[in-house]
Amino acid sequence: LIGTSALNVAAAAGLPDADWPAYNNTVNGQRYAELDQINTTNVDQLKEVCRLQVDDAGTFQAGLVALDGTLYFTNAHDTLAVDARTCAVRWRHHYQPQQTEVFQINRGVAYANGKLFRGTPDARLLAIDAATGKTLWTHATNSRIWSSTLVADGKVYCGTEDGELIILRTGREMKLVGKPEFFSPIYASPVVANNLLHVATMTHLFAIGK
Repeated sequence: LIGTSALNVAAAAGLPDADWPAYNNTVNGQRYAELDQINTTNVDQLKEVCRLQVDDAGTFQAGLVALDGTLYFTNAHDTLAVDARTCAVRWRHHYQPQQTEVFQINRGVAYANGKLFRGTPDARLLAIDAATGKTLWTHATNSRIWSSTLVADGKVYCGTEDGELIILRTGREMKLVGKPEFFSPIYASPVVANNLLHVATMTHLFAIGK
């Protein structure tokens, strides 16, 4: 993880931090950000501000979640909270796999009400306290999870390799709402648009409503 800057320290200190609360930023997947501090006039002035080695080896495929000056991100087994300005680690949560993994991949967390939600390569969905990094609960999905999670309307949504969409409440206690089957792997995070939940599988795109 590398932090860069095109601004001097004094100028940067007066700028407000911008949150990025989910893998896709918004529940409808709009990744556009109206930030203009870095532009065509100063992009060539970018320089490294800080650096953090996340792991010794493996893939780093997670999207960053930014909230109140803290970055939250994952690798296959670890979830980290890092100071966005200094790259200092605030906490690091380590997950010990409970069964054999095929690929060590994770694409990040979703945030809601002080909690982070992520999947694991060995078929678990975790809820983690965003302030302390402590595990709140674990749910066995019986199928590997490689996508990021989505939080919307008080629920967390997560697709699995077996084509199930796991839906749980975002509370401090685990409560399963349902797990509809789509019969094809779900590797992408769902999105919400026009009052419909959109789920992409390896073969189809589904729009689901009442």
